[in-house]
Amino acid sequence: MIRNLHEFFSLLEGQQKLRLLKIQFMIIFSSFLETISVLSIGPFMTLVSSPETIESNFYISKAYEYLNIQELNNFLILFGSLILILMIISAFFSMITVWRLSILGGQIGADLSKRMFNYYVTRPLSFHLQTNSSQLASKLIVESNRLTHSVLLQSLYLNSKLILILMMIITILITVPIIAILSTLLFLVSYISIYRFASYRLNRNGIVISNESQSRMRTINESFGGIKDLLIHGLQTNFISKYKKSTDNYYSSWSSNQVLALLPRYAIELTAYGTMISAILFLLISFDNNIGKVLPIIAVFGLASMKMLPAFQQCYFSVSTMRANMNAYLVVRKELLDISNQKNSDDKNFKLESELSFKEKVSMHGISFQYQENKEQVLNDISFEIKANQTVGLVGASGSGKSTAINILIGLLQPTKGSITVDGQELTKANLGAWQQKIGFVSQDIFLLDASIKENIAFGYHPKDIDLNRIDEVLEMAQLDKFVLTLPNGVDTSVGERGMQLSGGQLQRIGIARALYGSPEILVFDEATSNLDRISEKLIMETIIKIGKSTTIIMIAHRLSTVKECDNIFLFNNGFLEDSGSYDYLQKTNSQFANLT
Repeated sequence: MIRNLHEFFSLLEGQQKLRLLKIQFMIIFSSFLETISVLSIGPFMTLVSSPETIESNFYISKAYEYLNIQELNNFLILFGSLILILMIISAFFSMITVWRLSILGGQIGADLSKRMFNYYVTRPLSFHLQTNSSQLASKLIVESNRLTHSVLLQSLYLNSKLILILMMIITILITVPIIAILSTLLFLVSYISIYRFASYRLNRNGIVISNESQSRMRTINESFGGIKDLLIHGLQTNFISKYKKSTDNYYSSWSSNQVLALLPRYAIELTAYGTMISAILFLLISFDNNIGKVLPIIAVFGLASMKMLPAFQQCYFSVSTMRANMNAYLVVRKELLDISNQKNSDDKNFKLESELSFKEKVSMHGISFQYQENKEQVLNDISFEIKANQTVGLVGASGSGKSTAINILIGLLQPTKGSITVDGQELTKANLGAWQQKIGFVSQDIFLLDASIKENIAFGYHPKDIDLNRIDEVLEMAQLDKFVLTLPNGVDTSVGERGMQLSGGQLQRIGIARALYGSPEILVFDEATSNLDRISEKLIMETIIKIGKSTTIIMIAHRLSTVKECDNIFLFNNGFLEDSGSYDYLQKTNSQFANLT
């Protein structure tokens, strides 16, 4: 656990480490103030019980003479008032320290979650194709929260309490060395014994909590995402049972950890009070029942013990909580290491190019591709070119590689071999952003926000930044303008969750309008009409053909009717580029093309 904790803190940013160092100094100073306030109780109680010591104690007598106070009671009132003021200052500074500690922990946690979210949304498409979205959601919401509140904050609290305990031990050592050593050993042995008993269970429960968190999130996503199938086929019971099992396991482990973290309190309180009573009896015997000599020592020992007991409790609670939730760090460890390595890599001085011309053609040269865990090639030595302002189609059976080829062309996937050139200029990481700014993309399944039509068209833009004139233009281009005029709130009309209030054709048109909003030079349609009926497909194709007069259109399809008007068609088969040419040419010369429906 200590190794993982050290590694986690090493991954924090420099500014955060500096702020943690400042907090560390505040903790030390706060503990020092508490130590002084506790130590000052001894002389005060000595004066109260034995006023004659004012003459025998060098420092007290000098203070008494310097202040020139005639009455002893007045001196005691002043001495007591100063101790009280010191305690108030100490308590106030301790509150500020804990407040700053909690604020910093929360800020580091928020930054951690933001860095992870930034990491996920900037991963290439291949990452998301191989990763379950519910796992990412669980890491961002559940695991990062556990890491922040149950590991990071608890480690900061643990650090502050350990320093306080160390200071209190020094205080008791100064007063009664033997009792300090024996009581400290007794406390440590008690806590270590209890922790060793609970350690395995805490770690096991932590793993269960992580696994069941992901399972619950996955079940929620699957249930609501496939609610139609659930309702039609009566599958609710299966998902309810799955969710119930995960939830029961989650809260059973969570409750067990809470008990394991709090249960030692009673045993330790018994140990503490027993130690205190034993110490008092030991002192009375040692000083022949001389209350005047014993009382100051008891006062210091008692006050120090009162501060140490909750500190020991917090230490145990923090350690056990960290142990129970350290698996949260292991779950997101790879991401945090990747983020740190990226920041420290040579790419930090990498300058992105903002200009890339596309006036003639984009070409793919010897492109091959395979997923990391899949040894089978998805694409094999693919080469073709698409001329500017052409309408081209990519056809083939499902799994033939056509969508993968276009995902590589538009920069969503990186080829295993080969290169891409745009007007003769090779596409690289430096100019990829400029290339993608020229592209509008319409997928088979349009994702819609539970928001207005205009917010769905201007996807990702802040509502205040939406260009309403451009919204009107793309609505007309996508042939949605007449439909929007019939709506009570026009472009401000909500489409409902996942666009459930719209027809399939309307969904696709909003997808087209969204792709057009950024004024792209290239429009890519990835089987955008495959879910539509023939009439809706015909209407959408008329829209696409109209747009294609001034824009490069790339259409991925498995139905020939979709690409009939294309200038050039590329036929894919099992990862190879089988043939290319016009619709009529392929229909006459290629039997595989002719057999596509």
